[in-house]
Amino acid sequence: LHLFGIHLKGVLYDTSCNAMPNLTCFQSGSIRVLLYETYNILIPYTLTDEERLTINHFITHTEQRSSAHTRPAEIKNVIVILLESMLSHPIGLVENSHEVTPFLNSLRADSSVYYNGCVISDIWGGESGDGQFIIMNGLLPLRYKATVGSVSNITLLALPRLLEDQLGISMSTIFIPTRPSMWQQNDMNVAYGIKRMFSLKDIQTAERLSDINDAHIFNFATKNLILKKSLFSI
Repeated sequence: LHLFGIHLKGVLYDTSCNAMPNLTCFQSGSIRVLLYETYNILIPYTLTDEERLTINHFITHTEQRSSAHTRPAEIKNVIVILLESMLSHPIGLVENSHEVTPFLNSLRADSSVYYNGCVISDIWGGESGDGQFIIMNGLLPLRYKATVGSVSNITLLALPRLLEDQLGISMSTIFIPTRPSMWQQNDMNVAYGIKRMFSLKDIQTAERLSDINDAHIFNFATKNLILKKSLFSI
């Protein structure tokens, strides 16, 4: 009965709040979160004049938002690896003469890889969706609600769209280890300009497994990346 109650909560939350992770739901209670989301929809947050001035002052300092890293001319593809809940300190760490993260270490040493090992997490209620939103747009997420709930129905000037407009990289693919409804990924693909998605069921079917891990995801992605033309993949 207890497990059935948990499952019932999950079904209720999936149908009412676009399949946000169950942990968020359980920590607060599905009814409470549903009421809070309803409140946010009915009474949207509006910026004060002071907040608008603060934002305008911040975005005018464009020199703080540029990177000295440039793309080598021979690099035609853009591949982003977004690691869930990964702290940067194990990268480069050696224990008992063995590297903790040998694969990531090799990527960091590659001159064609842009590695940023000094990142402070700024995700809020949107969790994984917020992390992807930051990477795709270079923007901070909303603090008072899951960002995807407010931007899933608009067109964003996101990384996939910029790569197509500026570099002609028209093929964009995303591999996710969850259902397409998680964090409204189906809708966010359209908002970001991502044209093709492989999700949990695709990987499970190809790998003939019910439970998947990082190795299965990378193996599947390697087999399904079309490297004959320029691409963007995450």
